[in-house]
Amino acid sequence: MNIVFASKWSLAEQTRIVAEVERRLSVVEELEVVVSANLQPATRLRQSILQKAFTGRLLTNTSNKRERQ
Repeated sequence: MNIVFASKWSLAEQTRIVAEVERRLSVVEELEVVVSANLQPATRLRQSILQKAFTGRLLTNTSNKRERQ
């Protein structure tokens, strides 16, 4: 079954548009991989920071030294 429709763009322009969309989707897919790879370590870091904050261990070395004096 063939569907024919009118387009204001030439076939060459449509081909160029499709290529550009595919290129941009490729970039998005690459970024998704990077974001996914960094999400788990970021989540672990966040949990670690929160745990230290709620147990009173989120202090700098300078703060620790001042408290001991």
